[in-house]
Amino acid sequence: KKSAAPETFVPTVVNAEPGDGSVLYVDLDSINEKYIYIKDKKAELEAEMQKQEAAFKQRLDAFQKKYQQFQQNLQSGVLTEVQVQNTQTQLQAEYEKMENDYNTVINKLTETQVAVNKAMLDSLYAAAARVNQEYNSSYILTFQKDMPLLIYTDKTKDITEQVLFEMNKSFKELKK
Repeated sequence: KKSAAPETFVPTVVNAEPGDGSVLYVDLDSINEKYIYIKDKKAELEAEMQKQEAAFKQRLDAFQKKYQQFQQNLQSGVLTEVQVQNTQTQLQAEYEKMENDYNTVINKLTETQVAVNKAMLDSLYAAAARVNQEYNSSYILTFQKDMPLLIYTDKTKDITEQVLFEMNKSFKELKK
């Protein structure tokens, strides 16, 4: 048997100028608070959620009235055994459909929120890259107060306002 030649590592050629080694950061709390796209989408999602909650509350109220009527009829003995079984089956199916419809709506709203977050991150990456052309930093990190990856931040390295300006500028241009 011939022995195979040993594998060797072949590095990927990097065709980019290195950064200067500095680290900058973007405050995600500020982005979430001040980025126009996020404000718009948050308002839209909250309005849709309120609308859906109201619609489902109406459906639940109507269902509860049907159920109460069924209970009254059952207690007063006006229903036959077949009617009781049919009504229970119908009420069970109606409740399950209502629950499934509600879960479908919540899942759709969650998917929309995920898409909004992805669009925000895409915009953040693009804006940070544009801003970094001025700084030539090697790294740009994100910071959030409640989920810090950084426990100390040097305010002179905070490029949040400039990145936010770029994000909002791009979003306004898209809306035109």
